[in-house]
Amino acid sequence: MNANKIRDLAKEKRCTLKELADYLGMTEAGLQHIMRNGSTGTTTLERIAEFFKVSPAVFFDDTPVTQSGAECQNCKIKDTMIKLLEANIADLRQARGSNPYSSAANG
Repeated sequence: MNANKIRDLAKEKRCTLKELADYLGMTEAGLQHIMRNGSTGTTTLERIAEFFKVSPAVFFDDTPVTQSGAECQNCKIKDTMIKLLEANIADLRQARGSNPYSSAANG
């Protein structure tokens, strides 16, 4: 098993190893142990592939991880939250700029 692909997928999907470990029901240290050894059971490997929405074969061949195309559900949620927060920040900055009583105007 090519455990580096787990790191590559996590980086590509902007997910942390902690998020993956939580999904698998294990500690991050347990996941890192699997990655160091480059070995795990088929059930765990299938769950990792499920998390990243890729085929388990991706961990055994030279298929680039970017070929998967699909994003993990947790990453989609995180991206949506970031976009909403950025929009809220922009709205607050705009409102603050138009408010003569804001601390920026007084300060």
